[in-house]
Amino acid sequence: MIQQVRRGMLVSSALGAELDAVGNNHGVPRPENTTDDELYRRAIKALAWLPKSILLSYYSLLTAVLGTQAQVKLQFGRPWKVYEVNANEVIIELPASLIGGALEFSTYLHGASGYARVTTGPTNTFTANFDLSASSATTLVGRSIYVETAPGTWTSYTISTYSFSAGTATVVVSASTLPTGGGRFYLEVPGDGTASYRGDYLTTGGRQTTYSTAAGPATNTLSVVGNVTRDALPSMTVTISVGGVFQTRVVSTATYSVSTNVTTVVVTTTDVAGGQVGQAFIIGQEVADTATTPPHNDRVYWTGTGLYQVVEFYLDLLVRTAGVRVRLEIV
Repeated sequence: MIQQVRRGMLVSSALGAELDAVGNNHGVPRPENTTDDELYRRAIKALAWLPKSILLSYYSLLTAVLGTQAQVKLQFGRPWKVYEVNANEVIIELPASLIGGALEFSTYLHGASGYARVTTGPTNTFTANFDLSASSATTLVGRSIYVETAPGTWTSYTISTYSFSAGTATVVVSASTLPTGGGRFYLEVPGDGTASYRGDYLTTGGRQTTYSTAAGPATNTLSVVGNVTRDALPSMTVTISVGGVFQTRVVSTATYSVSTNVTTVVVTTTDVAGGQVGQAFIIGQEVADTATTPPHNDRVYWTGTGLYQVVEFYLDLLVRTAGVRVRLEIV
């Protein structure tokens, strides 16, 4: 327990709300438009212990969010640059190709997930504490919605009617089989109607952590760092690195221990080499939603434009009280 609390207090190991608290304590809040812990972690390390409103801070910020000048030049043909015009004015140049992007890489927000509240079932009606219609530019009526009607069982429904009032959404679905107590749900919302290699629907971006196996013969049991029980559901395919070579396995069970901050993941085949330490464990992005897709949060595809907003957010913090004028220019 002590080790778990300690991990939640460190920039290098805290996650989610714990990382938010660490960043806020160091005067580096999380931008509203990102849930990317690794990006936020880099920003904290770049800004928390540096003097504010000096050139070193600008270089550290741009490197943490966009990459080094050499990396950007290699990828886009020209680097980002920082010019100190005078003591109170700085110009930052960003390559247009860095903040632009093809349609498939633009920032989209589709779909919704939450908890379907049912007081008495079976019924065809549930409520939620947010407006589901904010996730779609078109009507929700006729859309598919999936509810966990039993642990690990996702039932597909069609939305018949929808309303939102006084902070409560009321959803009526196509069958009266919603159980007492309700369950988790997620909602499909089509993208722009144009197929792409990412699929027609935008879903979870997945999760990456590390795993180890006990020394000895091949095994089906992996010790995975962190709680992945909400992401690695039974029958899901995960990608693991075995001796540095990526392979896929199918999850059988996943059990999390709070005391060790480790999830014991059992896969369906006993062929993972023993003695693996700190190998990659990846729960990948689903290509398209199906009735068995696990619950997921709203998906945002990061692009140059999204990262540009993160840069703007932190530059504003750096110069707010310093009386320095910073001008961003796209070249």
